Amino acid sequence: MTNPIPISTLFIGLSGFIAFALSYMERISTRVWHGGSKEEVATQPNYLDKPSKWAAFVENYTQK
Repeated sequence: MTNPIPISTLFIGLSGFIAFALSYMERISTRVWHGGSKEEVATQPNYLDKPSKWAAFVENYTQK
């Protein structure tokens, strides 16, 4: 019995779905959507002013 769908196709599809889901979750958390006006984007909070502990750790680690 042959496999009609190669395993690489399955993983490519799963990777695409995961990327889409993560992108959607990030857009929800930052409230930035396609077609937003410049005023809406300008009034967004700057998450780099008060980064989370994890973001501060990554920033410090990558700047070394």
